[in-house]
Amino acid sequence: MNNELAYWMALAHDLPAWSFVGKNGWKNEDINSLIIKFFHEQQITITDFFQLSTLDWKSDYALNDRQVQDLCEIKNKLASNAFLAESLYNSGIEIIPITSPDYPKTLKLNLKKATPPLLYIKGNKKILKEKSVAIVGSRDASEIAIKFTDNIAKIACADYKVIVSGFAKGVDKQALDSAIKYAGQSIIVLPQGIMTFASGFKQYYENIIGGNV
Repeated sequence: MNNELAYWMALAHDLPAWSFVGKNGWKNEDINSLIIKFFHEQQITITDFFQLSTLDWKSDYALNDRQVQDLCEIKNKLASNAFLAESLYNSGIEIIPITSPDYPKTLKLNLKKATPPLLYIKGNKKILKEKSVAIVGSRDASEIAIKFTDNIAKIACADYKVIVSGFAKGVDKQALDSAIKYAGQSIIVLPQGIMTFASGFKQYYENIIGGNV
C-alpha cells in the first residue's frame, strides 16, 4: 500500500506548481482532471497509470511534452515518498486519496476542481463525514469575541455538529477548546505540514485518541 501512496504523494506534491518560461505549472484542477481520466474513465489505479508508457500518456491522456517530462521526473522520487509514507503510518497519520470512500464529500462539493488530491489526518476519520460548522476569526480577538465564540461552539455542540477551525490563536483556538469543553468534536485544519504539529498532538493526545479531535 505504501508504494501506491508514494505515487499519490508524488502526484499531489512533486509536480511543479509555479509558472516558468511563460507557462503555468500544475494546479489542483490539472491533477484532479488527470485523476478523473485514469481512475474514473479508464478505471485503472494510480500505480497502473504510472506504469504506462510516455506514448500512452500522450495519446490516451492528451498530455504535452512538458507534462510528460514532469511525470517522468517525479517517478524518481518514489523511494523517498515510500519512506515518508511509512514514517507517517508509524506515527499514526493516515493518508487519504481523493478517490478513497473515506474522503469527505463536503470538500468535493465545496471546492470542486480545486479539491486537494490528498489529505493527511490523525484521529477519528469518521468525524469528516459528520455535520459540521466552521468557526474562524481574528487572532487578536477581544474578550467579548472570545465569549461569543464560546457560546456559538456550545450551541453547535448541543446540535451535534462538529466544529471546524484552524489552530491560530484567538477565535480559532477558542472554538477548538470550547468544543472539547462542551464534550463535542472538532476538526483542526492545520496551516502547515502535519509532521510539524508534534506539540499539538501532545497537547490534545487524549482527545485525538478518544476520537473527538
